[in-house]
Amino acid sequence: MSFSTETKNELARVIPESLCCKKAELSGIAKLAGSIQIAGYKKINLKISTELNSVARKVFKALKTDFNINTSIVVNKNQMLKRNNSYVLTVKSDMGSEELMKTLGLLEKDEDFLPCHTVPSWVYEDEECKKAFIRGAFLGGGSISDPEKNYHLEFVTSNEEFAESLMNLINSLGLNSKI
Repeated sequence: MSFSTETKNELARVIPESLCCKKAELSGIAKLAGSIQIAGYKKINLKISTELNSVARKVFKALKTDFNINTSIVVNKNQMLKRNNSYVLTVKSDMGSEELMKTLGLLEKDEDFLPCHTVPSWVYEDEECKKAFIRGAFLGGGSISDPEKNYHLEFVTSNEEFAESLMNLINSLGLNSKI
């Protein structure tokens, strides 16, 4: 097991105390591991994909306990290249996906289906929420090398605006993040 996977498994066991920190962590996961799926006329779904069972369980539990959303986990067994399974959680439109995405800052509040490509402003209101968001972002799309070999932490995103926003959040904690 890689150092990055071990770190993610350990971080997946961290349970934020406050609801705002739980929301920030889930937002971070969804921003990096989530995708918006068009599901018909004025219907959108949120799909969150991960290769780690521990992250899938964390998202499943957070959706159920904090947002009263019962979703299912689909396990895709990857036969090609002997890679890990992937776990896909889907929050469908009839389960309240649009409201969830607005709450998590994935969609603009006052717009229909307009994606938001920045860290939500409410995350900046509390130091613990900042840390929870970064932890979620790492669980959703981060990797870290073993510090005994070569120190390196990175987040993978395809959106430059979000990358800059995440860099600014990390730097607000006194770190020196770059793109």
